[in-house]
Amino acid sequence: LLYGSAHTSGRRLADIRRAAGYFKGSAGGLWEGNMLRGESPLPPDYGPREVNERSGLVCLGALQWVVNYNLVLQTEDLSKARQIARAVSTRGGGPTAVEAMALPHSEGTVEIACNLLDISITPQEGVLAFVERMSEEAGIKVLGGYTTNKSPNELMQIALEQLSAQ
Repeated sequence: LLYGSAHTSGRRLADIRRAAGYFKGSAGGLWEGNMLRGESPLPPDYGPREVNERSGLVCLGALQWVVNYNLVLQTEDLSKARQIARAVSTRGGGPTAVEAMALPHSEGTVEIACNLLDISITPQEGVLAFVERMSEEAGIKVLGGYTTNKSPNELMQIALEQLSAQ
């Protein structure tokens, strides 16, 4: 299945995942990702409609660099954290180009996992400020934020170092 600029409608990966039941279980605090079996719920852009049991549903997209930015909240209240995650996401009326969900983290904490789809529109600092404001209103402390992927500049630096080492 194609998404982003690779698809004629520009559909989002999150919408494909939602249709395929990928987020199943997250509502109950379980985060496993769902392995789809049987037929794809969406007609494939290429290949068979039957989902391969071993590799699952294959998605390919083209979009700007996505920053994976996570914020750790000092709470075990998954319900409140989900309200904050929903509020910070574009779908929930929050800042533009943000996808977010709340997940159980380590003991005594919940994580708000964000995909920042365009940091020129909504940078990490904007998301942090929004979540801090919402958390303060809920009586929850934000312990900090971190990215889980490297930036394009960091990847370029690594590539240059590897090339110059040869």
